[in-house]
Amino acid sequence: MVCYWKDGSAQKTNLSLDFKNSSNGTLQYSKEADLTPGLYWYYYSVTNSQYPGTYDIAASSFAITERPVGFVNNGLADNGVVSNGLLTLKWLANDPEGSNVTYRLYFGKDSSSLGQIYEGPLSEFTLKSLDYGTQYFWQVETIDNYGATSFSKVYSFATIATIKRSFNYPNPFNPTTDKTHIVVDMPQNGSVSINIYSEFGDLVWQRRLDNLPSGINEIEYNGTDDSGSVLYNGSYVCVIKKLYGSKEEKDSCRLLIMK
Repeated sequence: MVCYWKDGSAQKTNLSLDFKNSSNGTLQYSKEADLTPGLYWYYYSVTNSQYPGTYDIAASSFAITERPVGFVNNGLADNGVVSNGLLTLKWLANDPEGSNVTYRLYFGKDSSSLGQIYEGPLSEFTLKSLDYGTQYFWQVETIDNYGATSFSKVYSFATIATIKRSFNYPNPFNPTTDKTHIVVDMPQNGSVSINIYSEFGDLVWQRRLDNLPSGINEIEYNGTDDSGSVLYNGSYVCVIKKLYGSKEEKDSCRLLIMK
């Protein structure tokens, strides 16, 4: 006989097992039970006609659960080509029982040997300073409260080769629904100041960012002026000043806003 109960419940159920077969002197018993999802505890009670009383085997546990489903890639499109500055992977999956899930993110240059780089409840992860002109692969494992797991497909993307001058993407962009990314290649670790001017030469937005790493960096811009107002449709000039060591380097790109 097996006695089982749901975790947190005082109600216990006794279930008589039916003889199934005998193999190498071992007797096997089984019984089907219709259980709802959750964590269960159980123990076996064994009787033997040759010995008085009942022998109880120590309690153990098992879980009834469905694996997480509905994985969605909410960020970088599969097989996309991107800059190798700040890059955020985003995803989402659901637990059929409605509980919270944990994610493990696997990442690498070889799809057959990905390494784990993140574990936690967040459904996004930011990658920094990737190599130029390189193919990368990533996959997410979703784990529910009972340890049941499911895996996404293996996604991939490639980084661009070295850039000759700064640019922004997407361009044109609509600041009411999207943001643009200003891509800056830093020869060394340093700082960058960004000034955005209207067609009439008016300064509408400015920022300084310090402690940028060498390589390609991305600065997100939402298409507003320094007071937070969305800019009008039109063309704007982005003037970039890079400061590293004792050197100063200027660059520029043109932003086009279309709503």
